[in-house]
Amino acid sequence: MDQALILRLRVSLAGLLTKGDQFAATFYRTLFERYPVVKHMFPADMAQQRSKLIQSLVWIVMRLDRRDELVPTIRELGRRHVGYGATPEHYPLVRDTLIDAMAKTAGHEWSEDLAEDWRVSIDLIAHHMIAGATSTAAR
Repeated sequence: MDQALILRLRVSLAGLLTKGDQFAATFYRTLFERYPVVKHMFPADMAQQRSKLIQSLVWIVMRLDRRDELVPTIRELGRRHVGYGATPEHYPLVRDTLIDAMAKTAGHEWSEDLAEDWRVSIDLIAHHMIAGATSTAAR
């Protein structure tokens, strides 16, 4: 991943963090409205889940230039998501909902170029999560 892309994502995320709970709440509200079938995969009290989402995004974006540290952890995250009921088909739904929540939260600071940066990056993360999930299924 190139350094310019990583910098754009870090700047974008920093802006989103100023409205972190709003972003996370928007993401989960939109996810459950669009795909109510996934709601059972989440706890009734979403406060901790919203916090985990933000923490995970920060952790990942701050390590995009450290593949040796990032990839094993992301694959483990994919393995854990199997236990929650996540399937490969869920990843594009989550990606699109995340990007829509980011756009809504960022407002005028958002652009189609930034959406594409996030789309490419989330797809890369999803690829490694699915690889981790697949390695669990093969066991």
